[in-house]
Amino acid sequence: MVASRPESHAEAEELSVNAADSLSYIYLMARELAPMARDAGAEALAARLEEAAQMAADALAARSRF
Repeated sequence: MVASRPESHAEAEELSVNAADSLSYIYLMARELAPMARDAGAEALAARLEEAAQMAADALAARSRF
C-alpha cells in the first residue's frame, strides 16, 4: 500500500488522528489477547502480541511529543 501525500493540513490531521486511533486499538487488543494466548499454551504468540503492544505504545508516545 502506497500512501499519497495529504492535500491539506486538515487532511493530514485527520490521517494522524486515524493512525492514533488504530495504534490505540492495536495496543488494547494485543494487551487483551496476550494473556489468552499464554493460557492456551501459545507462548510465542503471546510474546509477539506483547511486542506489538509495546511498539504501539512507543509510537503513540512519540506522536504525543509532536
